[in-house]
Amino acid sequence: MDDEQTSLSAPSGAPAPAHRRAWTAAVGAFLVHNVEEVTLDLPRWVEAHPVLPWLSWMAPTGLFPVTVGVLTAAMGGLALYAMATAPRWNRLALVVFSVVMLANAASHIALSVWTSSLMPGAVSAAGVVAPIFAGVLWAVLRRRSTAA
Repeated sequence: MDDEQTSLSAPSGAPAPAHRRAWTAAVGAFLVHNVEEVTLDLPRWVEAHPVLPWLSWMAPTGLFPVTVGVLTAAMGGLALYAMATAPRWNRLALVVFSVVMLANAASHIALSVWTSSLMPGAVSAAGVVAPIFAGVLWAVLRRRSTAA
C-alpha cells in the first residue's frame, strides 16, 4: 500500500475517521447553506439586486431550487462514495470543495455589504460555511503534512 492510501485509510482498510468527519461536516454545512438560500428565496434577492448579471438565470425560470437540490444530492452521493471507498482523490476533493465553498461564503458576505441588504445564504455563510470549511481545509492540509 502506498503512503497516500495508508494516510487515507485506517488499518482495516476503511476510510480514516478524520475524512469521514470532514465529509460529514462539509456536506452538512453545504445542506444548511442551501436550505437557507432556497428558503429565503435567493432568486428573488438577485432579481431585486442585479449586481451580478450572470446570476439572473435563477430568477425567471424557478430552476434554482431544483438545481440546488440536484447539486446537494450529488455532493451527498460523492461524500458517501468517498467515505465508503477512500479513493485516491478523496483529499483533493475535500480541498477543492472547501476552497469553492469558502469563496462562495465570502461572496455572500461581500454582496450583503455591497448592497446593504442581507443576501440569502449570508447568515449560514458566516456562521456555518466559513468556520466548517475552514476547519475541513485546515484538517485535511494538516493531515497531509503530518502524513508526509
